[in-house]
Amino acid sequence: MFQNEQGSGGSGGNQFNEQASTGGRGGDIFQNEQGSGGSGGNQFNEQAATGGRGDIFQNEQGSGRGGNQFNEQASAGRHGDVFQNEQGSGGHGGNQFNEQASTGGRGDIFQNEQGSGGHGGNQFNEQASTGGRGDIFQNEQAHGHGGNQFNEQASTGGHGSIFQNEQGSGGHGGNQFNEQASTGGHGNIFQNEQAHGHGGNQFNEQAATGGHGNVFQNEQAHGHGGNQFNEQAATEHHHGHEHEQEHHHGGHDHHADYHHHDVDPHV
Repeated sequence: MFQNEQGSGGSGGNQFNEQASTGGRGGDIFQNEQGSGGSGGNQFNEQAATGGRGDIFQNEQGSGRGGNQFNEQASAGRHGDVFQNEQGSGGHGGNQFNEQASTGGRGDIFQNEQGSGGHGGNQFNEQASTGGRGDIFQNEQAHGHGGNQFNEQASTGGHGSIFQNEQGSGGHGGNQFNEQASTGGHGNIFQNEQAHGHGGNQFNEQAATGGHGNVFQNEQAHGHGGNQFNEQAATEHHHGHEHEQEHHHGGHDHHADYHHHDVDPHV
């Protein structure tokens, strides 16, 4: 199934709505939406479900003066992979991104969001869940004058690993980061946050590996109003390790750093 929508030049913006479902074993879904030039911004809504081994590819691009709104929902029932990509630029009201992906078997999830030029900042929300051995890759990038808000949630029920990366720069109101990751088995968690803001940055990372997985957390910030760090990591069984690293360069206020470690005493 192939779906493609393009809209340009509308003074009131463009509205896109795609729904696709394949109930068989090998069907793939390709969704592509492009909108530009809308004075009122663009609205994107994609929903896709594969009941078998099919893959889902979702791609959204929007350039509007009133900001863009993105909403992607994808579900692969067995071995299918989910690829989600959103790009928004030029919106004076900022961009809003919302991605939800679920694979019930061995599929992988790739989520990528990019927002730039928004005077009102950008808001990102990613949720991903793999019920088996799949891996989750989440990447968010933003450049906005009103600051950026990031929220990532990822869960792998088996052997999958989680890769989370957030980058925010140029926000006069600072950036807010929130990452939550959980692996129920042998998977590893990699979390990386980078920010450059005039109003300070807030970081919150939570990671838990239920088995033999490792946790890697890295935070970097350059802000004039000070930065706040909060990291929580837990490994419940043997062979689990935690690696935390923070870099912050001076503003005019003091930096407040908070660390919490929950490590199995038997490790």
